[in-house]
This record gives sequence, C-alpha cells and structure tokens, in this order.
Amino acid sequence: MQDKLSKNQKTVFNKLIDKYERSKMYDGNCKVNRHIYLLPTDVFTDYDSDFADVDKVNQFEDELRELEEKELISITYDRDSVVKKIYALPEKWDMYYSLLGRVTKTDILAEQKKYLEEVLHNNKDNILCQFCDEQLQRLQQGKKPLYSIIELKNIVELIETIVGNKNTLLERELSILKFGDSKAFEKSYKSKVCSILRKYGNYDNRLDGIDVKSEVEHIILEEHLIFANPSYIYFKGNGTIKFNDGHQISLNNDISIGLTSDAIFEVKSIDIMDDNIVTIENLTSFNRYYTLNTFSIYLAGYHNSAKTNFLKLIYHNNSDKKWYHFGDIDPDGFYILEHLKTATGIEFKPMFMEREYLIKYKKYTKELTENDKLKARRLIERAKYVDILEYMLEYNCKLEQEIISLEKALYRET
Repeated sequence: MQDKLSKNQKTVFNKLIDKYERSKMYDGNCKVNRHIYLLPTDVFTDYDSDFADVDKVNQFEDELRELEEKELISITYDRDSVVKKIYALPEKWDMYYSLLGRVTKTDILAEQKKYLEEVLHNNKDNILCQFCDEQLQRLQQGKKPLYSIIELKNIVELIETIVGNKNTLLERELSILKFGDSKAFEKSYKSKVCSILRKYGNYDNRLDGIDVKSEVEHIILEEHLIFANPSYIYFKGNGTIKFNDGHQISLNNDISIGLTSDAIFEVKSIDIMDDNIVTIENLTSFNRYYTLNTFSIYLAGYHNSAKTNFLKLIYHNNSDKKWYHFGDIDPDGFYILEHLKTATGIEFKPMFMEREYLIKYKKYTKELTENDKLKARRLIERAKYVDILEYMLEYNCKLEQEIISLEKALYRET
C-alpha cells in the first residue's frame, strides 16, 4: 500500500506527521483542539508561481483530490478553485503512519531510551557513559533525538571498539569490520565519533594549538592506535636497538630505519652512541639532514602517545645526550616543540629555528595567516619563544624547514 502513494502524497503525509509530532497535541498538552494543516507550497514550492509548469500543477492537484476522495485529508479552496490549505484528519493519524511505514515518535523515543539504558547498565567506560547519559537526558526532556536508532547503535559500537582498541588498526579496516564497507566510517561516522570522543575524552594536551579538523581527528584516533595509513617512526644514527625477544639491530648514520607502530612496542631499549639527538618535523628534511655525531628521528608533525612513549624509552637510556627539535619556523612548529617537551618531559632545544634563519632565508619566507598570528600571540602570552615569535609578527613572516635542510645537505660534513 505504501508503494501506491506518489512522491507528493508521501510528502504530504510526512510533513503533516512532522507538524503533528512537534505540536503540543502530540504530547497531550494542548487544551485547545487545533487543526494540523499545510500550505500547498509546503509540498510543491512553485504552486503559486506564475512560471510554474501547468501540467505539474494539475498533476499535484489531482493527487491531492485523490487523497481527499479517499477521506485521508480535507482541502480548502479559494474562489478560483486553487488549493488554499491541506488539513490532516485527526482520526487518520494511524493510517498515515501505516501508509508510510513510519514509526511513531513515541515508539522511536521508547526504543532509544531502552537501548541507552541497556548500554549504561552494561558499560563503565567514561566517554561512552557520558555520551549515552546526555542522549538519555535529552529524550527524557522531550527533545528530538540527535540520531536515528541505527546511527546511535553504530556510534556506540564504534566508540566501544575505538576506546577499547589495543592493537594497531587502520581506519579502512575498522570500517570493514563494522560495516563491510571500507569507506563507510570516513564518509558517515568519523567526524561524529571524533567529535564525541573530543567532547568527553581527555585530549586537551594533545590538541593544544591544533585547529585543523582533519588533524584533530587523526590525533584523536591515533591515541587509540587507529591510523589513516600505516604509521612509522624513522631514525638514523649510530646505536643499537634491542628487542624484547632478544634480537638486536645495529644502526649507523648512512641508513634510515623505520619501525611500524606495532614494532615499537616490541623495542626493549635503544643505546645511542652519538652525543646529539634531534627530532625532525617533516620527512623531506629528515631524508636530507645529515650531521656527524647526531641521531635523527622523524616524528611526522604532531605526535601521538605511542611516539611519546617511544621517545621516553630512548631517553631512559640516553638522558645524558643533548636533545633538539628541528621544525618549521612558524607558530605550529613551536606548538609541536611544546607538545614534545610537555608530553615527554624532555627538555628539547630548538635547532635551526632562531631569528637568524628567518633573516638568512628571507626570500623564502611566507606571510603569516590570521590563524598563525593568533597562535603566535597565544604562545607569547604564555612567555614561550617570545623573541622569535615577536619578530615573526613584526615582519609578517614564517619559514618552512626544507630550505634549511637542503642547504645543510649541500654543505654537509664529511
């Protein structure tokens, strides 16, 4: 019976139900018997237009008259037999739901409340419980659900999986596991879930100074070992890596080594023979950079907790070394440096990130964005890197590190 309705007829019933469910009549709080009605333009936007397609107007009116003849609606007309209002018949609400195959608002709320109560009863995770409790309170206050029941169940299951994840997992693998579709998570749920995790989780230290939505989502998911692509830590220098199973690898300055996120958990220790250790922000600069007596580590911008723990592991056996960070000379570069220092407790010093490099490579600098300026002022207010940041603001400039690493490579030590 549902398939016999035209598109316009379905729209009429859906819009009448929408108005009904939003009204006080639906909850029984209306003391006056009011009529639920639509204007024809609520269904057919161009109905009153002088430029409307006459055939479409006639078809629309025929479809309305068909519903009226079946005693499903009533219609009022003006003197020219033009449709004025489309009224619902109060005794036909159940029929409207049946014709559309639509579930009532009351049933939807009851189903969601029952589901949320079950989740709260069976889970102790703080993030999930806070999310479900807020959704339940919303429903108890008579507010419209933020999600359909299917969306809600998928979101809850995704949060359960993400916060409980203990092994490296790629986003597309997560999507396949949950939906049988490698793109469904990114397309329909990634932003929703990351927003919920950020709201109820403890990511403030990791996200300080980060305002690019995609970067925020990557960091949140990586905190739970879920990556967009396989994650590696690259390093080169003189030393030895010892693994938990007893085997070891000798390192030297001429060969770069990469470990996956899973592999770094199997590292027992790293003994470094070089006197200096430098973390490098960008891969191009890591590949170019070569200095004697220096052990280099590529972090790929903002780091996650796995990389933080790896740096702490290195520091445990090499606390006597001099630790540096080489990044872009821009506010984000200094935020990354602050993240490193705060998260690891290691007193990194900036390398090639002083004012002299902005002056030396002036022709390669770029202008600051408004967001750059805002971040610079925030760091200055915290008394961080005041000299260089004030210079950047005064001369409206910033510099990517690649030009510096290129020159260092061209004139590298031998």
